[in-house]
Amino acid sequence: MAATSDPTLEQWQKKLSFLPYNRELDLRFGELTERGCILRLPYRPELIGDPESGALHVGAIAALVDTTFGYAVHRRLSERRGFATLDLRIEHLQRSTAGQDILCVGDCHKLTANVAFVRGSVYHDDPGAAIATAVGIYMFTGGATPMAARETE
Repeated sequence: MAATSDPTLEQWQKKLSFLPYNRELDLRFGELTERGCILRLPYRPELIGDPESGALHVGAIAALVDTTFGYAVHRRLSERRGFATLDLRIEHLQRSTAGQDILCVGDCHKLTANVAFVRGSVYHDDPGAAIATAVGIYMFTGGATPMAARETE
């Protein structure tokens, strides 16, 4: 995915970079979709979980999935609402490949008054060759998001 000068993507990247953890992982917006988004986790040696193969740590992959899914929910909302991860299930299908960035697509396919349902996958360059698949449920908390407070300053 090439870098873009799309102002909308730049705004979403600012929202993503608001949280120090996301900045530490260097998560990047790749694309906005109709019901979600795609985020990229750049490959870095300090994120390796298996020194023998060079595969990234599954904790870094889980953080990518949870963040992607959260932003997929955020993208679908017509108003700012706080929410939290209620359930996140990840099926790791294969190791990541050393030296390659990882992408995650999140599709928020159902919203109710109290919860949001998201599904997606993790891959390198080909969405059809998943490293992992995942589903998540996010519960609305009723409070404002930290980003919403920051955006009004």
